Amino acid sequence: MSDKFRRDAFAKTSLKKWACLLILVFLALPGSSQDLEKITQARPITVTGGMRFGGQYYQVSGLNARAAPFQFNASGRLNLAIYETFNIPISFAVGRMRPSLQFPVYRQFGMSPQYKWATLHAGYRNMRLSRFSLNNHTFLGAGLELHPGKLRVAAMYGRLRQGVREANENIDLLFGQPLYNRFAYGGRLGWGSDESYLDLVYFRAEDREANINLPANARLPTPAENVVVGLEWKQRIGSHLNLSAEVAASGLNRNVDSEELPLEDYPTARALDFLFTPRFSAQTGLAIRSGASYRNKGFSLGADYERIDPGFESMGTYFLNGDWENIRGRLGFGLFKQRLRLMSSLGVQRNNLNGQRAETSRRLIGSLILSLRAGARNSLNLNLANYSQDHRPSAVVILNDTLRIAATTRQLGGSWSSAGRGGKGRPLGTFTATANYQRTDNDNPLSEGFDALTTRYGGLSYSLRLANAQTTFTAGTNYTAVDVRGQQTQGLGGTLSWRQQFGKSRWQLDLTNTFNQNTVDGQSDGFSNALRGQLSWRVSKQHSLNLGFSWLERSSNSGFGFREQRANIGYAFTLPKPAPKPTSTPTTENHEPH
Repeated sequence: MSDKFRRDAFAKTSLKKWACLLILVFLALPGSSQDLEKITQARPITVTGGMRFGGQYYQVSGLNARAAPFQFNASGRLNLAIYETFNIPISFAVGRMRPSLQFPVYRQFGMSPQYKWATLHAGYRNMRLSRFSLNNHTFLGAGLELHPGKLRVAAMYGRLRQGVREANENIDLLFGQPLYNRFAYGGRLGWGSDESYLDLVYFRAEDREANINLPANARLPTPAENVVVGLEWKQRIGSHLNLSAEVAASGLNRNVDSEELPLEDYPTARALDFLFTPRFSAQTGLAIRSGASYRNKGFSLGADYERIDPGFESMGTYFLNGDWENIRGRLGFGLFKQRLRLMSSLGVQRNNLNGQRAETSRRLIGSLILSLRAGARNSLNLNLANYSQDHRPSAVVILNDTLRIAATTRQLGGSWSSAGRGGKGRPLGTFTATANYQRTDNDNPLSEGFDALTTRYGGLSYSLRLANAQTTFTAGTNYTAVDVRGQQTQGLGGTLSWRQQFGKSRWQLDLTNTFNQNTVDGQSDGFSNALRGQLSWRVSKQHSLNLGFSWLERSSNSGFGFREQRANIGYAFTLPKPAPKPTSTPTTENHEPH
């Protein structure tokens, strides 16, 4: 099959899906079912929500600019209600951030009209079909969700990501931005409620043409295609017990232009050829997740099982752990009228499920969180964690989606907080102490020399709110140590901040300065100083303005130093909620016989 024929077929299929979506929308909005009396009493149009507009000035010396000299951004979330029955949520975002581009980096607009059990998505939207297929991935297109009674229907079609729009010598087409436009469609069909349901899921994505002319004989990632089929189940038993399970199978062709695999000796594979046609660049895998949980009056008990094959991939998720299996139990409870709370988990984890790695890791994983409240003003929190991650970025093309990133993290931390009595007309002081230790062991081909990373942090702070309740001072000190690549970097410094409210709390001024003295392997390495400020004015319930600035300076004995300044202005507008419409009291007439 030629490349042109395949992509034309994909486009025709997409048009059919658009038509089906429109038909379902019209079927989902039957005008005959409307309560005419209720509609005549409702407001014809009601708009609620808010919008934000802002701009920023940026200047830097000593390093390459990290933003454009002048930036702008606008965003908003609105809801248009027609006769208080048909809702149209609308969102938009537009802005320019990067200094090298002459067009806005992000321009997003979307809306999700709702009517009873029907929701239509259009524009830039997020949808979830399941955890292992399309999992809240942003796309530009259309979607539909129908929930009449216990029927659960969802469908979508759109562009998951846009390929690079301009190419120059500074853009790496192999390791940098996505090269191809990636389109996808999928659906979900199920039965049940939000607490108990059974869903069948199908999702398909494909890389299509690039936006630029590709250089000849260049080393470039190949276009790929992906199919995920899954089944998700959830069951609530009584008021306290929940059961869940999900299984999904995926097929990924890393090069859609490679030859098809011969399937003469595999009748099962031939029967499923309409779902996925494996090629010589294909890989397949399964993903399984199940769990049970019980909750009742401050007590919780649960167990989870999860397995993801090394060949399982989904283009509908941003990040997905792979090649690992774990079984974990969870326990949580409270004592002494919930003043002592404990949340814990313990399990076993292993990788190398297919035996293709040189080494196999089997280890205990778990976490422990202990919270103690001694009265209303003192609290102690301790946490311990030991976990790992092993994933391939699904949303970013790096070496044709084959980059593997694995990390094991051990963390130990705690905090203690003690507050004064406070109260109306009295000052309130709060003391906080924090400590944290973390070690991360990386297995990442792009972080050679950074295989082990250890960080230690300690901090003390005291905050005082004066009796007028409008003035707050905070002072603190902190220590940070980072060990990586046989080198230790330390920072010791402090923070001072002041918050002042005035004008019946309509005005608020915030000033913060943080200073750190740095050392490398015991030798002085300059300092870093950051000064930030913001002035906010709540003009009314619907309008607010803010002005802000930041000044960052970094000096180093190694010659690396810079100064960076930012200034910003912002305006926010909130549409007022309409007052309840007065209901007319029907009058009655006396029809007593004369």
